[in-house]
Amino acid sequence: MSFSLNDVQLAHQRIREYIRQTDLAESIYLSRGERRIFYKLETQQQTKSFKIRGALNKILTLTEAEREDGIAAISSGNHGSSVTYAAYLLGIAKVKIIVPTGTPQSKIDLIRFYGAEVLYLGDSYDEAHRLGLAYIEQHGLTLIDAYYSDPLVYAGQGSIAIEILQQNPAIDTMVVPIGGGGLITGIAVAAKGLKPSIRIIGVQTEACPAMLQAYRDNTFYEAYPSQPSLCDALVGGIGKLSF
Repeated sequence: MSFSLNDVQLAHQRIREYIRQTDLAESIYLSRGERRIFYKLETQQQTKSFKIRGALNKILTLTEAEREDGIAAISSGNHGSSVTYAAYLLGIAKVKIIVPTGTPQSKIDLIRFYGAEVLYLGDSYDEAHRLGLAYIEQHGLTLIDAYYSDPLVYAGQGSIAIEILQQNPAIDTMVVPIGGGGLITGIAVAAKGLKPSIRIIGVQTEACPAMLQAYRDNTFYEAYPSQPSLCDALVGGIGKLSF
């Protein structure tokens, strides 16, 4: 399975009319002397999350038949609301979002606001993912994958790196949170392709360091146990393509 800078560049062109180019804002508090720290404010997206990028890039490539048959996503919240919003923009009526029990009500409300049906399957993200895949196959829906192995989703997330380097070409380090790994993979491929000298640093919650442990063990952890965490979007296993 290939994934390259060209995939990200195509995604950037494909989705740009639907998304906001979010601000790259300097942190006055963290910046010191010659060290300047910036935040890429993806909370300025309509769905308050970067995940609208990957969702849109995938959905924009679907055939008319796939759109009519319906789409589905498995999500702890942000990806689900992004898929729902993308479907709303593109006029797709049949949308099902599968979530684990315990997903914050604020995220559920946002998913439903744009017209999707919410299905609770499983007590954890990994369990919802397993049960959700079976449900989606059974009902003939097209999966809009949050992180597992879809290069179109990874490419959409990676468009963030293109924007950052357009907004400030002097950036020499990017620090990226890791859940399933789609965001950091997309950003790393794009940023390294555009600027090979750049450093990419991934960070994970201590409650579920799945990618860190996979890296150390050289083992793909499709599922991974998690301690309780407020970072509900950053727990569970990692993506096959990312690994």
